[in-house]
Amino acid sequence: MSKLNSVKQEILRYWDNVRDSEIYQQLKQKYDELDSQTKFYIHAGALGLGVIFLLTTVLLGYSKVSTLKKNLNEKEEIIGQLQRTADTLTQLKQLAARQQADVSSPTPALIESIVTTSGIVREKVEIDSEKLGHEDKQSKEFLVEVKLTQINLKQLTRFLFHLTTQGTSRHLNIKDLTVDTKNDPTGYLNAEVIVATYRAK
Repeated sequence: MSKLNSVKQEILRYWDNVRDSEIYQQLKQKYDELDSQTKFYIHAGALGLGVIFLLTTVLLGYSKVSTLKKNLNEKEEIIGQLQRTADTLTQLKQLAARQQADVSSPTPALIESIVTTSGIVREKVEIDSEKLGHEDKQSKEFLVEVKLTQINLKQLTRFLFHLTTQGTSRHLNIKDLTVDTKNDPTGYLNAEVIVATYRAK
């Protein structure tokens, strides 16, 4: 508050100096000699200049606000892009880690995790151990038989999808698929899947 009073005192002191100056006295004398119409024009001109100054100040302020808002939106967009990039990198790292785990874990363990992901009750699934299939000079084929009982078509489709997508890192494929609906009116079915993986010798 004291600082505001100090500023007011400085302004009043400056205004007193201006009024006491010779130039101000000469201008005031000439102004007093003017007729009323000329004084009116001067007042109107001063008012117009004041309005123009006020509008210019408002427009400049609005322009600055718009510029700041635009810069803020651009920064938010950049931050959003960086966040999306970071999320994508995180997902890729998780996928790489999952694929690495898929390669190192036994095929039956991978199939069991896919069963859970597909929303199939574990008691309705029978997973055999790996058995040696076809063999040549360069690679060996390993087979795993999976029996699914009393599941619906959506669960089977989801299971096959996850099986093929998550098994790409170990060259897994579906060698045989048998589906038996048994004319079940409830829509449940049984399925047998032969899963094959190939490993270099």
